[in-house]
Amino acid sequence: MKNSLLLAPAVVLVLAGLAGCAPAASGSVAPGGAVTPVPPLPRVVRVGQDADGGEVRLNVGDTLEITLPGNPSTGYAWQPQTDAWPTLLPLGQPSFLAQGTGLGAGGLVLLSYQAVQPGEVELTLLYRRPSSPPGPNAQEFDLTVTVQ
Repeated sequence: MKNSLLLAPAVVLVLAGLAGCAPAASGSVAPGGAVTPVPPLPRVVRVGQDADGGEVRLNVGDTLEITLPGNPSTGYAWQPQTDAWPTLLPLGQPSFLAQGTGLGAGGLVLLSYQAVQPGEVELTLLYRRPSSPPGPNAQEFDLTVTVQ
């Protein structure tokens, strides 16, 4: 009998601890019992050259990664022709992944943007030498980006 009396508080503590492990509602509870929705987690949306002329939808906080063919050793680079601010924020400088082992091998250029404010932007990138005006046959990549 004495042992069962000693176990009773321990059982109550274990049950109270398990109650705290129950799954919570998706959101917080506002006064009056209403649940406020939690915004979606940021995601990374990746597009390539096949998205040229298309559109993409992002949420604020999402990252947009655009991968296009390029070869920086030629002096050419993908350059934005439209100001995407304040809807999109460029994340650093473009990076390059060579697809060959020889000197001057071409590869893929990665441009990253973060969606920072709701809006719509027509993102235009030209593949050109920064020091020269774009030629009539310059490669162009166009993408409509909607941030909600």
